This record gives sequence, structure tokens and C-alpha cells, in this order.
Amino acid sequence: MVLKYGLWLNNYSALNLTKIDCLTGFPTIDIVVGYEIDGKAVSGLPGNIEDWYRIKTKKVTMKGWKEDVSKCKNYDDLPKECRDYIEFIENELGVPIVWIGNGPEREAMIFKDPKTR
Repeated sequence: MVLKYGLWLNNYSALNLTKIDCLTGFPTIDIVVGYEIDGKAVSGLPGNIEDWYRIKTKKVTMKGWKEDVSKCKNYDDLPKECRDYIEFIENELGVPIVWIGNGPEREAMIFKDPKTR
């Protein structure tokens, strides 16, 4: 949801997803896809600080992966669950993820052709 707000403000044409290696080993990964306040869906971030205390998140749970992604050099080398996670984010946001950081080194970056979205 925060990314959707950032997209609305900045109109990005592509994204860089970093630290994908840090998600390795989690059995599941939750992605917040919406908010509710007092049982009513809200389309954006609350403008009133008091509303933040009453906010509930709507989440999608995805399957995690165990494979070490830091060794991957190409998008197709990533585990299927990792690619599913990336593609879910792309579909939710409507913007391609073109660069994927998969390790601590500066060179640990996978380029994903935006046409593959």
C-alpha cells in the first residue's frame, strides 16, 4: 500500500526490489494489499493520525523459498516462489520490477527485462 502511494505521487515507470536474499528461509511472506478502518475499506493512507491507531491490514500470504538466491545470475534462476512473489508485486502495482537486488554486494543485482512482465 505504501508503494501504491509512492507510485501515485511519483509515477514510476520501473522499480528496483532490493534485499530479496533477506526473505530466503521464511515459510510464508505476507504482503499488505489493503487497509480497513472500523470495518470499512480505505483506498489510501489515512490523513488523520488517530486513524492510524484503528487501521487493520488486509494481507495476501505467499509461499516462501529456501534456496539461496544470492547465487542467481538471471531472473529464471530464481526459485519459482521468489518469481511468484516478484510477479505478484508487479501485478498489484502495474509497474515492472526491472532490477532485483539478491545479495549484499553492489554487483548482486539481477536485471529483469520489463517486457517479461
